[in-house]
Amino acid sequence: MPMIATGVSLMVRDNKLRPTVSRVLPLTHVAEMHQLIEAGHTRRKMVLSIG
Repeated sequence: MPMIATGVSLMVRDNKLRPTVSRVLPLTHVAEMHQLIEAGHTRRKMVLSIG
């Protein structure tokens, strides 16, 4: 498993792999994010920001 993580890290570093983020919400909106995911309103990654 460590070799896979290293490979993925290198691909991200070299811009060969880029996650597609649809939305960034503060941690205080975790319930809203959960509802969106459960309802199937997202196809891309969603990010909770801390701080």
